[in-house]
Amino acid sequence: MVYAFTVDYTTNEFLGGYTVPFPAGSKSLKMAYDYKSPGDFGSVRWYDELSGTDLFAGTIVWMGTGKRTFPENISPASDFAKVDKPAVMPSVYPLYHGDALAEYKDYAPIWKAIANLQAVSWVEETTPTYAYLYAPSVGEGDPKEWYWVFFLIH
Repeated sequence: MVYAFTVDYTTNEFLGGYTVPFPAGSKSLKMAYDYKSPGDFGSVRWYDELSGTDLFAGTIVWMGTGKRTFPENISPASDFAKVDKPAVMPSVYPLYHGDALAEYKDYAPIWKAIANLQAVSWVEETTPTYAYLYAPSVGEGDPKEWYWVFFLIH
């Protein structure tokens, strides 16, 4: 199973999450993307290259705002139970594509937003974890529309 959790870019607030069924017994991802640069309208799709499983997709709009197209819905933050002991932060592998923002270095404040979720209580330091900053607006884009997506495989 791949777990995905979204965190607001400007406030580091947990927004919600979703799961994606994954081939039984698989414990690794080979992240790949299809990217169309937003001359006016673009898009990005993240998927597992080994299985072809879609993990995230969205449009990107120059001087406007795109939207997530996969998954169609995510569960809101209020649907996720919390635990007292936060999960350890694993090594995070950043995901970038053609026009992606410069490399981000400190994932600790972002991880803190989801560390107390029961849904991540199983995470260990070696859990394969990837982070993608989805910016649906570029050019004169508004960072208040951006959010992080953490992908964890379990």
